[in-house]
Amino acid sequence: FDDRQSGSALSVEITKLAMSVPSFDAQATAEFDVLVNGQRINGKMSIGSVNALLEKPSLVPFTLEAEAYGVSMDADGVVTNPMGDLEYAFKANAHNPKGNFGAPDVVFLGSLSGNLKTVAIDKVNINVNGNVLTGTLMANIAGSVPYVDARLNSDKIDVASLMPEPQTAWAMPA
Repeated sequence: FDDRQSGSALSVEITKLAMSVPSFDAQATAEFDVLVNGQRINGKMSIGSVNALLEKPSLVPFTLEAEAYGVSMDADGVVTNPMGDLEYAFKANAHNPKGNFGAPDVVFLGSLSGNLKTVAIDKVNINVNGNVLTGTLMANIAGSVPYVDARLNSDKIDVASLMPEPQTAWAMPA
């Protein structure tokens, strides 16, 4: 795909897409592996039955395990009314290893809920190089100016652990 307005190109190659829907009343599963501009995005997911998706109101369980751009994540929860006023609630874990995106090691654990207008994260636990932040986050994404309200606590923050490591002469590019 070439965006002539911005001059950027997007390359998408689907290397694997496998789906299983044994019946309209059985759980559906999928596995995927996609290259986006050479970066691998892969994972597997399961979701409640096709009939549950079409019912109103419906409560559809799902699981997701994925890895994209070096970040791994998994989620387990439910989607309510996917064909109407969508709402969701799930527990999520994500890990961005040290050095990925030039960032320190980051582990995220949280319980998310919301709809297409707001997202709430209760019992959030964010560990950045051993600096643990806990609390709640809320994002309003529906207004003309989206905003985030974060209420986070930490016993201590070691600022030195968040700084990039100095490069030595032998680690610098030639």
